[in-house]
Amino acid sequence: MTDAKRIAEELVSLLKEASPDATRLSKLATDYAVACRDINSRLTQIGEVLDAGDDRQALLIAESPPPVMDDADALYFPQLDRWKALCEAEGLQLAPAIKASVVHRLNSLYAKGVSGDHRIYKDFRSAVLSRNDEEALVLARAIEKLSPNDANAAKERVRLEEKVFRARVAKLEKAIAAGDGDAVEQTLTSVREFGAKGDAGEPPAVAKANELLRGQRARASMVRCKEWTAKLGKLVPNGEWQAVGDILAR
Repeated sequence: MTDAKRIAEELVSLLKEASPDATRLSKLATDYAVACRDINSRLTQIGEVLDAGDDRQALLIAESPPPVMDDADALYFPQLDRWKALCEAEGLQLAPAIKASVVHRLNSLYAKGVSGDHRIYKDFRSAVLSRNDEEALVLARAIEKLSPNDANAAKERVRLEEKVFRARVAKLEKAIAAGDGDAVEQTLTSVREFGAKGDAGEPPAVAKANELLRGQRARASMVRCKEWTAKLGKLVPNGEWQAVGDILAR
């Protein structure tokens, strides 16, 4: 599940609560605003590419994980007006509106469809032959949306999703074994883009990755606490209360 879909699901759940927690409400407002800015950044880039007349490149950007239209749909959830009203009433951060004009242009592009001799098919075959699975998956997703009746494109998309998913899980396991927190966090995000696979749910590597990251964050917090305690020990006797307040506010 992508971050955008997770945030949207949490918002829908929160709107069902009679008295939502204020801290959770504020965090979700911030997360939603960030997600909308991120998707608008991608849509802006796509719009510029479309303006340049490069439909193929626009599709590649749109279908690069996470697919931009999927996230845009998730962020434009049915209860959006209620969420905006709540943010305004509570003085929470307001998210920018999704760039509907670019979404409309992309929808029109998908609706046009493509024939079997279109360049995107050639690029797809080239990516498959060169075993560039990540690029082949992006192209397969684009072809499936452009040609929904192309059964082979759908099969290829499923096959490549499984293959790329396994490769990302293997990469995650390698990062866990190396204790590389940055690589674990980055790879974990890419694995979660696929959500749970079948009845098995998330692979065991995801739980191991979360455990490793929690441990690293806890150790980092302890180090910061020791540093702040040492600083406070020097500031308090000197009456430097502004600096003390800055530390305690962190």
